[in-house]
Amino acid sequence: MTVDQLIAHAEQIKGSGYSSKIPVPINVFLEIARDAKAWQSTPDLMKDAIKAARE
Repeated sequence: MTVDQLIAHAEQIKGSGYSSKIPVPINVFLEIARDAKAWQSTPDLMKDAIKAARE
């Protein structure tokens, strides 16, 4: 499953009002999935700089 599919599915669950089996609030899950998608499209040079800054 891709990040886009996860986001779409989570938004569908959120919009339906049904309780999900995800043990975190759906909004938190959506934020995590969107951050993951943004990270995937980040240029490698920026990823390397961010990783170096964390070390």
